[in-house]
Amino acid sequence: MSLDPLDASRRSGSPTRPAMAVLGAAALWAIIGVFTTELGRRGHRAPSVAFWRALGGGVCFVAHAVATRRRFRVERARRPALAAFTVIGVSVFYLALPAAVQAGGITLAYVLLYTAPMWVAVGVVALGHGRADASMVIVTVVSVAGVIAVVMGSGSGIEVTPAALAWGTVAGGSYACYYLVGRPLFDAVDPIVVYAIALPVGSLPLGVASGFAVPHLADLPYVVGLCVVSTWAPYLLLSIGLRGVAPHRAVIIATAEPVIAAAFARVFYGEHLGPVGLAGGALVLLAGLWASLR
Repeated sequence: MSLDPLDASRRSGSPTRPAMAVLGAAALWAIIGVFTTELGRRGHRAPSVAFWRALGGGVCFVAHAVATRRRFRVERARRPALAAFTVIGVSVFYLALPAAVQAGGITLAYVLLYTAPMWVAVGVVALGHGRADASMVIVTVVSVAGVIAVVMGSGSGIEVTPAALAWGTVAGGSYACYYLVGRPLFDAVDPIVVYAIALPVGSLPLGVASGFAVPHLADLPYVVGLCVVSTWAPYLLLSIGLRGVAPHRAVIIATAEPVIAAAFARVFYGEHLGPVGLAGGALVLLAGLWASLR
């Protein structure tokens, strides 16, 4: 009997399971904001949170790869892409998201995170893989307008600071790496192997930035949750989901992530956007959907 959940997913004939897997991944990623906020309240800043998530998640993927007898082999031609993904998609992204959450709150961080499709559109043109057209201009304008509306109508429990805006923008830009670099990399290399290599290696500069901080015993439930619940499990669920859900459908389902994150922020921390901010958040999501579907 195979130990690999991905193998089990291939044998499943249920049409709803892949969609539920994608939705589950979105929900588990949304909890990152809660774990980050709780660790921040215990005095742990973003570099430490990022280091623990990358290292702990990497350990999970290494164990997964070993248990399922995967080969840690990446062709020479794919190594530059793996290096870029490690730096941008792990070291930068894993630092930017918790930094944005701690600087301005969960809701603002996740709205800015979902400007990623706009950055993908810009990146496609900048890398010479496409050209600017009316759709790209519309997506960019709508995304920027949505962010401005969120800033102007931030509501309660949300701190719109230069640091929050800067880190949120970096989070959205580095998240775009998963589409620009990660997608072709995952098509050529087993995603489990990619994460088993990229996460531990990407944790090294984060460890330097945090002084290789060690969590206290009382912090371990949040750290384990961050590594297992919000890193290893959602990546695995997304891999399962994409085997049975078309990419354009997966994009629509995954848009639940910032909505779920905002709901957690409202329930646990009293964050909520005002009417203008809600309209802005909707614009960002709509622009992201349009860019992704295009």
